[in-house]
Amino acid sequence: MKTSQITIEANNIINDIFSGLKSNNNKDDWKKALSFIWDKVYSLETTCWDWKFIWRKIRVIMTNKYGSKFITKK
Repeated sequence: MKTSQITIEANNIINDIFSGLKSNNNKDDWKKALSFIWDKVYSLETTCWDWKFIWRKIRVIMTNKYGSKFITKK
């Protein structure tokens, strides 16, 4: 699977599953979502490589684009 295909699939999953979360400011909901993504990556480690890379990309996109809402600088 090409990198561009992984990115497209990752963005499609984010739009399908996490669309309501993107506008949510509840820190606990974000923690649950990011934990779900980590669990999904971990569960795919030994089974399906293509999906593992897609979920890794989802984790990167969600953290970079939306995770900064909850990272505070001193």
